[in-house]
Amino acid sequence: RVDYKRGKLQLEDIIRTELDAAPRALRFSKDGKYCYILNEQTNTIEVYTYEVKGDEPVFNQIQVAFVMDEDFVTAASSNLGLSWDDAYIYVAIDGLNGVTCMERNAKDGTLKYRSNTLISGDYPKTIAVLPGNKFYVVLNHMSYIFPNIAVHLNYQYQIVYNVLSFLQNNQVFL
Repeated sequence: RVDYKRGKLQLEDIIRTELDAAPRALRFSKDGKYCYILNEQTNTIEVYTYEVKGDEPVFNQIQVAFVMDEDFVTAASSNLGLSWDDAYIYVAIDGLNGVTCMERNAKDGTLKYRSNTLISGDYPKTIAVLPGNKFYVVLNHMSYIFPNIAVHLNYQYQIVYNVLSFLQNNQVFL
């Protein structure tokens, strides 16, 4: 809750994740019905329904989805981004140097692993899906350029070193 008079947030609810899961980021679906919590150490996304009953928030876990199709011990999920149409969730995975695509079921909010794309840099830390849903960009910890990759979401990708020029030439506007 927001206390508008004092400009402060008030504790309303606590979501307890699995022990040592290391929750790192959360996002809500555009319709506000689902909450997605990314866990860094377990490489999972916990999916919750969200609603308000009697002026109180209610979260119910409906799924724990793995963000990789196989166990990769040294990988750590670092951030997630939703596509503008809410159809996909993308997860930057540190250590794997890749981005996972999770398909989102709009009817029940659940996720399904779709693909993984390796990126050009080292240790991705954050990801953003660009308007139009055709590209995403990744900021890496050990690379000296930002951003350093643009990926077309239909399984076609291209390493780009001058992203601003690339976006202008492909008529992608921020």
